[in-house]
Amino acid sequence: MVKQFSPQEHQQTPATILGNGRSRLAIDLDQVHAKTITYGCNAIHRDFITDYLIALDAGIVFEIIDANSHLKSRFYTQTQRRLDDRMKREPQLHKHINIIPPAIKLSDSGNTAIKLACLNKHKTVYLVGFDYGVMPDKPREYNNVYRSTPHYLPTTNNQVNLANGKSWKLRMQETLRANPTVEFKRVVYNCESVHTKQTNYTEITIEQFKEEINRL
Repeated sequence: MVKQFSPQEHQQTPATILGNGRSRLAIDLDQVHAKTITYGCNAIHRDFITDYLIALDAGIVFEIIDANSHLKSRFYTQTQRRLDDRMKREPQLHKHINIIPPAIKLSDSGNTAIKLACLNKHKTVYLVGFDYGVMPDKPREYNNVYRSTPHYLPTTNNQVNLANGKSWKLRMQETLRANPTVEFKRVVYNCESVHTKQTNYTEITIEQFKEEINRL
């Protein structure tokens, strides 16, 4: 059964948004899930059940539904014709698929997940696996946990990280400015800095993150 959270639980419990950058592999997700409310993106459903799951593109959305992962997490997606057609054929899907609220300006799945956590009024939001670029020690590789699997680019294609890194960081800065009362903590490991002057944003190491989680 999908766990339901009260407004008080959202406000009193930190959120951890799990992106799919490869720095995430250094994190014990079970420990994070035990101490925070977790938001996952796209193919993370293959390996881990998060409290919330967000996906936008039709291919991964249907993968999630076909794997019954929409029954294990509170699943959010956008309205689209192929999905609408399937929901007409399978009315039971309406009970398990949530359309992202109009208050959230859609972009990529990761930033949409961050905005959903803000809409749920978490006071602290941890960002894990938001690498915003290639890993410096492997600059020619696609920096994604699910590279070379269905719906993802091959390992040898690093262009999406190089091309989109700047726009991902700009979206992040926009979200920081729009939510000044939320404390954002991005966990970094040889990753690109956001370089923002926003006082509600800090970058912490994996060890610092583990220490903070242990204290919760």
